[in-house]
Amino acid sequence: MAGQQSSTDFEGSINIPLSDDWAMRAFAYMREDDGFMYNITTDDDEIAGYKEKGGRIQLAGPLSDDVSLYAAVRFNEWDGHNNNWVREAGGIQPRDFQYNYVSDIDSPSKSEKETTGAHLELLWENDGFDVTYIGSYTETEADRPVDVDLVYELWFDGHQVEDFETSSHELRFSSNSDGNLQWQAGLYTLTFEKSERSTQTFGLWTGAGVPITIRSAWYDAEREHTAAFGNLSYQSGPWSIDFGVRADSWENSMQVVDIETNGKIVDNMIDGTEVMPRLSISRALNNDSMLYMTASQGYEPGGVGYEPMIVDANGVPQRLPVWEKEEALQVEFGWKGTFGDGRGTAAIAAFWIDYDDRIFTGVVTEPDGSIYEQMTNVGDSEQTGLELELAVQATDNLLLSGAIGFLEAEWDDGTIIGGVDMSGTTPSGAVDDGMALAANYARPMGNGVDFVFDLQINYRGTMRTMPPGSPLDNDDYQTVNVATGFRTDSWEIILHAENLTDEKYYHDVENNFPNLGPNGIFDDASDPLMILGTAGLPRLISVSARYQF
Repeated sequence: MAGQQSSTDFEGSINIPLSDDWAMRAFAYMREDDGFMYNITTDDDEIAGYKEKGGRIQLAGPLSDDVSLYAAVRFNEWDGHNNNWVREAGGIQPRDFQYNYVSDIDSPSKSEKETTGAHLELLWENDGFDVTYIGSYTETEADRPVDVDLVYELWFDGHQVEDFETSSHELRFSSNSDGNLQWQAGLYTLTFEKSERSTQTFGLWTGAGVPITIRSAWYDAEREHTAAFGNLSYQSGPWSIDFGVRADSWENSMQVVDIETNGKIVDNMIDGTEVMPRLSISRALNNDSMLYMTASQGYEPGGVGYEPMIVDANGVPQRLPVWEKEEALQVEFGWKGTFGDGRGTAAIAAFWIDYDDRIFTGVVTEPDGSIYEQMTNVGDSEQTGLELELAVQATDNLLLSGAIGFLEAEWDDGTIIGGVDMSGTTPSGAVDDGMALAANYARPMGNGVDFVFDLQINYRGTMRTMPPGSPLDNDDYQTVNVATGFRTDSWEIILHAENLTDEKYYHDVENNFPNLGPNGIFDDASDPLMILGTAGLPRLISVSARYQF
């Protein structure tokens, strides 16, 4: 890598035949990057850097004539930045962002994570149907100190210590015949457990003479899903019909625990059962094209929040707050086809999504100065969109492709967020439009060597920022990526240029912290608001090499 950011990435894999039917594959990697942000006070140019390493071992083979096994274990270790947040001081007017990648903070926002996982698949092949079992387990331990206010003086820092465990099991029955009617049915369970022990530290501005550390999120949470699903597919001539349904019973629970004993202080639980159908109809046309329609229903389960606790008349905690499920209905119509004797492909799709009780996250400041994230249902919204894709094999060596999308999203009438009528305005996270153009060139040079040149131009339109009642838009931006080099069946060497024009941009922007302005944590009149942007990668030049033997 060349320039102000240095990075290295080593990857290796080996395939080991164990017998005529069994094989093992081992993969390992190590990455190191010093980041592109800089702390001017501590002279630290690795404040957003990271080190990562991990590996995976896979094993596959038959247990009998009709039973086969696939198993994998993996490990990952991350030691680096928690995020690429930048404190934006340019103001809330459009095109005012300064994109200052200097991060002058008192304590680096770090993240140390260790993840282990295991995966198992068993396939039993029968006459007319297969039986498949899929099981997985993942555990992650995370330690994440965060400088929330992004200034060098200690105003407000957080420290999150978390442990995650996820396990899932699926038993699937599916047809394996060549008939026009195909089917699939099964059962699925998932358990997700999270334990968090976090603190918040406030600086000398509190008047205590020394920094004060208090308990923040201190809880155990669990989410469970038990589902049954089925799908039928039928083809008759040019017509294909797919119908599926999934019944999902879910439960979310949380209990706040005592610091000394880990005993329960207060808890709550929310559950439900959702039935989600899906329908797809397509018709093949004479000119190697097709028309299709899909309709599906989905949901995001409700949950239990840590704050604010619901108390009785004496201020004694009784239960934790909950938010309800979010539901979505989606319908899409489209056409896909080819032209120019198969040298070109094209597709066009229009979609409509209706959201009910959308779930968003906001930040709330308590009277004692502590800050917590609160998830809640904020309202209903609709969005419609159009997508177009085109690819043309312009010559034997050159492939040109492009895609463009447009989105119109707005809150329904009567949507009140934070006391403000948001009817007809754009929901957070909605991107107005986007475009991608690509050119892929490959030319044989002789002796099995190909010269390759790939060009990508990506554009993302304006996006409404967080929180859901925000009036601020994240500016549109475009990036140019280039890769060129030489490639054979056994080796390649490629020169990469990411964000070639060094475009300054944010992936996302939040102004969730109205009381963290430059005049202190309790100053409601702070101006400008505290705006955080997740900085996009600046220009990065790198060389990659691969050898296979």
